[in-house]
Amino acid sequence: MTISITDPGVARAVVGAGLYLTLLAVFAAGLGWLLRSTAGALVTWLGLWLVPTLVIMLFPPSIVERVGPWLPANAGTAVYQLGVPASNAWFSLAGFAAYGVVLMVLAAVLLRHRDA
Repeated sequence: MTISITDPGVARAVVGAGLYLTLLAVFAAGLGWLLRSTAGALVTWLGLWLVPTLVIMLFPPSIVERVGPWLPANAGTAVYQLGVPASNAWFSLAGFAAYGVVLMVLAAVLLRHRDA
């Protein structure tokens, strides 16, 4: 298999993978600042990342198809997958960015109230 950067969707996947990892770092940093505990943030992150993805598999396929893409572990992953329409991929990444923004805003509010 040969893939070139000029193939359809490959440049988006490369750039999207970097953006996804950056947003993942923002998500984790926001969680760490929110909880003020490295171990607590790690356990919470793993719980938010793994548990909903495993629990959703217990539901009927119609629910999995509607809710599954918006879970924290799945949101944003479409941007680095080939064969996904570009509009869906960027919309998925924006949904994942919203998780990071919410965590950072909550962390900033709590920082201002706890440490001010």
